Amino acid sequence: MASCWLLKTEPTQYSYDDLRRDGQGLWDGVRNPQAQVHLRAMAPGDRAIVYHTGRERAAVGVAQVAGAPGPDPSEPRLAAVPVRPVARLPRPVPLSELKGDPVFEGSPLVRQGRLSVVPLSDRQCRRVLELGRAAGGGGGAVRRGERELWVDLPTGPLRLPAGELPGPLLDWLDAGRRQTYRALSDGEGGAAFFAQHLPVLVTRREGAGFPFGCANKGVGYLPRPERVEEFSTLYRQAAEGARGRPARDSLRERLAAAAHFGFDRQALDPRCLGTLEIFEGSTLENLRRYPLAALLFTGHGPGYLSYQVDCAVEIVEAGEPRFEFLRLARTLFEYDGFHIAQPRFRYAYVFWVSEARDKTPHRVRAAGPCGLGPAALPWDDAALASLGGVPTAAREEARRAVEGYAGERGFPRVTLELAVEALRALRLAASAPSGRATEGG
Repeated sequence: MASCWLLKTEPTQYSYDDLRRDGQGLWDGVRNPQAQVHLRAMAPGDRAIVYHTGRERAAVGVAQVAGAPGPDPSEPRLAAVPVRPVARLPRPVPLSELKGDPVFEGSPLVRQGRLSVVPLSDRQCRRVLELGRAAGGGGGAVRRGERELWVDLPTGPLRLPAGELPGPLLDWLDAGRRQTYRALSDGEGGAAFFAQHLPVLVTRREGAGFPFGCANKGVGYLPRPERVEEFSTLYRQAAEGARGRPARDSLRERLAAAAHFGFDRQALDPRCLGTLEIFEGSTLENLRRYPLAALLFTGHGPGYLSYQVDCAVEIVEAGEPRFEFLRLARTLFEYDGFHIAQPRFRYAYVFWVSEARDKTPHRVRAAGPCGLGPAALPWDDAALASLGGVPTAAREEARRAVEGYAGERGFPRVTLELAVEALRALRLAASAPSGRATEGG
């Protein structure tokens, strides 16, 4: 079954730019029986190529099926599907060019010129995207299914597992935001470096002597698709309420709007992160050519929590709903002291998570705790690390004392809490006077 479709529309009635303006539209009014069969076969997440009929007769943009087929409001016996824009093709691909390409030989696009919904094979869909990028290098297309990501690379399509942000990473991101919001609200100026918001973005530099590009990007959450407009409206209202007022006077209200979304786990989409492209430099060029990247989050000491998030990167343009949300999230704080005000934004990135890997540094376990002999009981890594504060000459004795303390109390392993308790108790015992104190003396 096809998972890519070509949708024809007369641009004077409803164009791709109209779809971008609306953010999402219902593809309705299709009456041809065969086209109706194709509409009913569509599934959420399917890719669509929007084609302008009339005088243009060219493929002009990429869209995505945003929901299951349902009744056409104007004629309920017919089906209609919701679609949302993804990106305009850098160059329109005229029908004459498609007809002359052997990839489309035998396609209904060539044989049935009046068919308004045309199934495309994966190869045909990729070919439209390749032709559409030929005049300037648009971003490789990315699609996400329930369990897989599909990415169009210069070397051909790539299939990746689809993942989500893990709970410990979400907890750390939330903790950093709470701390920063609290500092801003209290007038402390915020964090010197907001680690949870500024990961290192690593991209691939095609054809360069050194194959990697690195940049810090201000990355944040995106809402679930069905709630993007809800939180965009919230941010618009917060921005409107701040107009004509000193930034300091409205800061708490704007932070409250950001927190209302950012700390609602049911509202955010754990499958992805997003950011605006501000500089349109090498990062944009790299992702257009090779839309894979890694985000490296690194926390402060002493824990140095670190996660590498491997992503497929979707480039979205102004007018697309997710772009608009990210623009509003940024411009809500555009003129506060912790931002560099920017004159314009044209692109945004959606980082679709494939895999999140815990890269937090940990102590390498030796033959026994802290390089000592074999342990009598198993030790948790954190408990093992706590012996690092004991002078080297005393570690063996301390290890045995902690294990004796644990064994006497029936513990099967040494946890951090138990090690701290044992060391404290042993220190108190060592510092107690040797004779019994007399009362009333």
